[in-house]
Amino acid sequence: DKHFEIIIRKMTNRVQITTPGDSDYLPGDLINRLELARVNEKLIAEGKRPAIGVPILLGISKAALATESFLSASSFQHTIKVLASAAIEGKRDDLIGLKENVILGKLIPAGTGFNPKLIQSYEGVTLLAAEAPPKPSLTQRAEMALLGLGDNETLPAENLPSLEDFLPGDANGQDAA
Repeated sequence: DKHFEIIIRKMTNRVQITTPGDSDYLPGDLINRLELARVNEKLIAEGKRPAIGVPILLGISKAALATESFLSASSFQHTIKVLASAAIEGKRDDLIGLKENVILGKLIPAGTGFNPKLIQSYEGVTLLAAEAPPKPSLTQRAEMALLGLGDNETLPAENLPSLEDFLPGDANGQDAA
């Protein structure tokens, strides 16, 4: 029953603009209802007239093609048409959803894959982030390498801490106390 809820939400998440108010929308535009709410909130804060839209029930095929991601839409139907339209319009896919990340073989947006600040680059593809994470220190990189979580950067052998540096007590494993 969870799958039906997801499908129904996809089919009902669009509104058709009836009165554009002071927005940049045109009458008849189909837009995401959350996007309309954000735009209207901004317009009201500026003292302008909000746009008015009516909820629209899209069919399953139309709902799949009406996604923000052109990669996701192209994997469903009308591949050439969707990709050609995206190229002509100069669209950019931000790879937010699961399907488009699977298509490209990237990490899915779940767990550490969800926060681009935690992953700066994956298989040579640089991720966009508001702020790049700080580079780990030599000690942190050594710890990550010991755990098999390294970033495949070569650590200089002369600066590499030994396992004994991470054990409590002196080098022989004896407590100094």
